[in-house]
Amino acid sequence: MEKVEGVSLVSPQKMTSVIIGDGEQAFLQVFDHKLLQQYSETMLEEGTWESAADQMEQGGHTIVSPAIAARLQVGLGDRLTVSSPDGPVELTVVGIMTDITPYGGTINIDRQDCLKHWHDQTSTNVAVLVEPGASPAAVKPHRDGDRRRPTAGADSGPRARPVGVPAGCGGGTSLRVVA
Repeated sequence: MEKVEGVSLVSPQKMTSVIIGDGEQAFLQVFDHKLLQQYSETMLEEGTWESAADQMEQGGHTIVSPAIAARLQVGLGDRLTVSSPDGPVELTVVGIMTDITPYGGTINIDRQDCLKHWHDQTSTNVAVLVEPGASPAAVKPHRDGDRRRPTAGADSGPRARPVGVPAGCGGGTSLRVVA
């Protein structure tokens, strides 16, 4: 997708579950925060997006939902533990985000931490940023043919528009084109 005319950025994402320090599951979101900063801003209830995103890029940090903060009794600057194939991973909380998921809480980590501790290069979602003036509809046919199945049309305009329905945990890869 990076080489398609009109595409300025491709950002792989992963949505799955993880076992956290209380032994229970949480919803895990994996983003490349260096890329994410170019097209989105996570709404934080505590901390600032600019500072949190910069720290997330360094690795070893997390943004959590209020449900996770309450479950683990953590706040900004506190450490929490998540399970990975490499064993326990300690992360420092750099933000408390608004949570819109019904999964009992969300943990957001950087893609480099996923690669380092989970050894997982797969993605469940891919955000594609379209250059100003380019048509998302023109980019859509160039998507990788693996498991990305866009289901909705797209037109041009200034706002992000989903082109695929988010796959969630284990349901294939969706493609979201952002203009």
